Order: sequence, then C-alpha cells, then structure tokens
Amino acid sequence: MTLDGSDIADGGGGGTVGARVSELLEATTGESEPGATGREGLKQDQERVLETPHRGEDASRDISREQHLRRVERLSSLGTLIGGVAHELNNPLTAVVGFAHLMLMDERPAEDREMLETIAREAERAAKIVADLRIVARDSQQEPPAARSAIDLNELVRHVVGVRRPLLETRGIMVSEDFAHDLPTIQASRAQLEQVVVNLLMNAEHALEGVRARPRELVLRTRPTPLGAALHVIDSGAGIRREHIDRIFDPFFTTRAPGEGTGLGLTLVHSIVTEHGGSLRVDSEPDRGTEFVIDLPGLEAT
Repeated sequence: MTLDGSDIADGGGGGTVGARVSELLEATTGESEPGATGREGLKQDQERVLETPHRGEDASRDISREQHLRRVERLSSLGTLIGGVAHELNNPLTAVVGFAHLMLMDERPAEDREMLETIAREAERAAKIVADLRIVARDSQQEPPAARSAIDLNELVRHVVGVRRPLLETRGIMVSEDFAHDLPTIQASRAQLEQVVVNLLMNAEHALEGVRARPRELVLRTRPTPLGAALHVIDSGAGIRREHIDRIFDPFFTTRAPGEGTGLGLTLVHSIVTEHGGSLRVDSEPDRGTEFVIDLPGLEAT
C-alpha cells in the first residue's frame, strides 16, 4: 500500500522544514522519525491479517482505525506548539499586509508599486499558511469548532467539482461522479468540508500529472454507511513509495520539489475530518492509483 497527496510526489524528503518537524516530534513524542513506530506497528498488523485470512476484512478495518488513532495522537502532540507559533506569526504578518496596502493607496512610481504588491502578495500567502496551521492546532488548544449546519454531501461535492472541472479537464483529467441517492444528511462546517474536497481534488490532480500510459481518471463517489455517509475520491495516478505511508499526514512532510507545496494539504484534511468526528483511510497501489475515503457521521449521530 502506498499513498499520494497534493504535497506528495516520488522523490526526496521534506527539506529543512521537514527536519525541524522531526526534531519537534522527537521532543514531544520521543520518535526520532515521524511514523517510525507506526510503520513497525503497521507491519505487525498486516502480518496478523495474513495469518487469519478469514477475518481479513474485519482486521483491515481494525488496522485503519488504529492507524487513524496513531495519526491523531501524533498530530495532537504537535498541536499546542504549532498553535503558539502560528499565533506569534499572525500579528506581524497582519501588520505587513496592512501597511503594504496603505502604501499602495498613494501615488508611487511603477517600480515601487510592483515591489509593494510583491510584499503584500507574499505576506498574504504566508498568512494563509498560518491560518492553515491554526486549523491543525485547533483541537489541541480546545478552541470552539466552526459553525455547522445540515449538509447535503452530494450537493457540496457537486458544487466543488463544478468549480474545478474546467481546470481539470483542460489538463486531460476525466472527472466522473457516482453519487448515492439515499445519502443521509450530515452536520458539518460547509466551508471546512469544501476545503477538504478541494484539497483531495488537488491531491488527485498532482498524482495524475505524470500519467502518460493510461487515461487520467478521477472518480468522486458517495455512499451511505451504518453511521452516516462516505466520500470516495479515486484517481488513476502513480502512487508513492511504501516508506511514506505513515508520514503523509505529518505537518510539512513533502517529497515535492521546494516551493511546490507546504506539506499541509493532507494534514488539514485529517484535522478537519477528525474534528467532525469522522475518519480518513487510504488505499493505493503503485501505477494503479489511489483512493481516499472519508467517513462522516450522519446528522442523527452527531
């Protein structure tokens, strides 16, 4: 099993930021490498499944739940630290953006305006990263959740896909929808759930970039579950190496080229889904693609 994501591609590790996160994990959890213990535990779990094939399906679900709990525990150990850093960065970035826009209100030479616009744009990009970090840290800081309402998951996914479909199709990606008609209503923050879907679509888009020998396909599927509803995002991308399987949800972990990703896409997805009482699992094979499955509780279960 391998995984892919918007911040994941075949290649090297996460650079200096990834090294810093490794240091933080060692300080907070005692693990010198994020997920090292988790990968060993996963190997043992898989061996148990092979030893009891008649119970394989139930054991696979147990493994998924155990992996999910490990990720939650690891992210929680970083949450307070990340939240403090995000708070300290937010105030100076707000000042930089504000003063840059104030200066742009005055008449200035074209060269000066171009530099000020660059300052404002890059500071706003940094502020967006800080905002994402605050979402990751929210559970650990016990902040109140975002306002929630009854959500038709089919309608929400259809809306997000409709916005991004033209871009996906211009890149040769065939998008298919397979929505269940009897899907239970869920209770969620619409803005946050839209962010989850957008991030997963971006994951699929990046995973499909290098595909040449087969069609670039992306399927979005919804299905009812005993407790609520599930969203499946399936792509025919390349997948990634096995050694990254337990690290892709760690903040800042990325194997993409420098400057092409923050390493927060899947971390945000995991944090938002967990905050909503749901779970996230992944199934992927090299050269066959990846399937992300998000399970969310129904309105009656929340």
